[in-house]
Formats: sequence, C-alpha cells, structure tokens
Amino acid sequence: MDRVTLPTEVPGDVEAAARRAARAAWPVRVAKLGDQVADEPVGSPEACLGAMWELVVQAWTLAGKPIPEYDRANMPIRKFRRGEEPAE
Repeated sequence: MDRVTLPTEVPGDVEAAARRAARAAWPVRVAKLGDQVADEPVGSPEACLGAMWELVVQAWTLAGKPIPEYDRANMPIRKFRRGEEPAE
C-alpha cells in the first residue's frame, strides 16, 4: 500500500517522520462491516449513540459554547453545487 503524504507534511520533515513512525505502532485493525472480532467490545446501537452523545457534550463544553437546540430541518447550512465557488 502506498503511503499518502498529507498536505501539511514537508518532504524531509524530521518531526513528521517521527510522528509517522509512532503511528505505525498503533494497534489498528481493518475489518469489513459485520466481521466482528470476539475480543472487541461491541455495543448496541443505543449504547453507541450514548457514547457519541457523551463526546458531543464534552466537545461543546470544551469549546465553551452551548449545545445548539435546533432540529435537523432548521440546521444552518451553506449549499454549494459542484464547480461553484463559495460566496464570501
């Protein structure tokens, strides 16, 4: 597999090489959806959503902002069509 160079990396950057080497030792497993390994904790969809909500609360708290109360239909968005330049 070819290594992907991120735009933030500068060729010859010693720190980037050290970070890359450290990541190479991370315990990562790639598996197809549904191929669950017995030693991995697997929760119900409800448990996964509960864990996600905890992360959301922590992120908004860390940002020092209140959690938005709008529903999905009223989310503030900016829509761009392919090839259009975003308006400033």
